[in-house]
Amino acid sequence: MKTLKLCIIFFTISFTLLSPATKADNQDSFIKGSSPFNLIKDVKREAEAWATCAATYEITSQMYAKDKPATSKQLHQHANGSKLSILMAIALKSHHEISSKELTSLWEYGQLQVESLPDIQETAILALLEQAEDKKGQDDWLGKLAKTLDICNENAEGQQMYVDAWRELAPHLVQSE
Repeated sequence: MKTLKLCIIFFTISFTLLSPATKADNQDSFIKGSSPFNLIKDVKREAEAWATCAATYEITSQMYAKDKPATSKQLHQHANGSKLSILMAIALKSHHEISSKELTSLWEYGQLQVESLPDIQETAILALLEQAEDKKGQDDWLGKLAKTLDICNENAEGQQMYVDAWRELAPHLVQSE
């Protein structure tokens, strides 16, 4: 458990220091705020941002599925990385010493969020498209989707850090069960 705690501290510090700045002005996106996701102090808001990326990648993946299957698959993989980032944000932002039972509960909560948050965000984004009454509304929606995709891509380094953290922590989690 001490090794796990050290890994969590290491990744939290390095994640904060190496974070890229989010450049896009996201007033016209589906993501709230403009901070790099890992600098968002409220873990629920950070998880929501990653979930919005997962939903955006999935929607875009579906748009490319027929004409560009490799691009579609790549976008789906980015969605998976965003989903993993939800779980890792929840796990890594728990800085206090926790028991095995608390870790299990935290992990189960994180997995529930991975399953539900992206679906909620995807439904909300697609509902906005359905509400577009004309071509201009649809074009505005596509513009917001593109801007959101830009913001998600700007956070790719942070997402990769969470994926790397998962790869580092996973063997320790398996050993502690």
